[in-house]
Amino acid sequence: MTFNVFLSCLARFLEHWAYNRHCVCACVVGREKPPKFIAGIIVARKDSAFLRLWYESYRNNYQEASWDYNCAVVPYQLYLRRPNLLHVEPYKFTTPDWTERYKLWSRVIDWRNLYVIHIMMHLMRDTFTPDSIKVVDSTFGEVMRYIYYGSPRLIMPSPTPSTVRSPK
Repeated sequence: MTFNVFLSCLARFLEHWAYNRHCVCACVVGREKPPKFIAGIIVARKDSAFLRLWYESYRNNYQEASWDYNCAVVPYQLYLRRPNLLHVEPYKFTTPDWTERYKLWSRVIDWRNLYVIHIMMHLMRDTFTPDSIKVVDSTFGEVMRYIYYGSPRLIMPSPTPSTVRSPK
């Protein structure tokens, strides 16, 4: 399972395209380690020339057994031929990327300036709940606490009455 957590409003892209109707670069994707993009996050106008080319490429270049090729390598190859049709966001759509996904679970990265985080849980064995994320010391834990509790800080359990010593 994967999902996206939007950390910042993406309206700036849509507003730019609405104001600049002549803009041919009406599509944004995130850069992963070349030679590919991340297709989990795409922001585009419905009439994007890049999306049309990508879709049309499936007619004669679709590899049924390779989702990565179809959704990450092919758009990168199209971009190399037509870079004017695509805005590539180098950092704010893809941090951490596929090769650094461990940073979601075992490190805390500075995520406050990112537009979105692509959460890749398909390799995770843990189950998270609003209560369990209180003490998860990772990027994932911080982001989830920010969403659920309004603050990314760890929430340590309160001492139970049996563990509290009364003053003598």
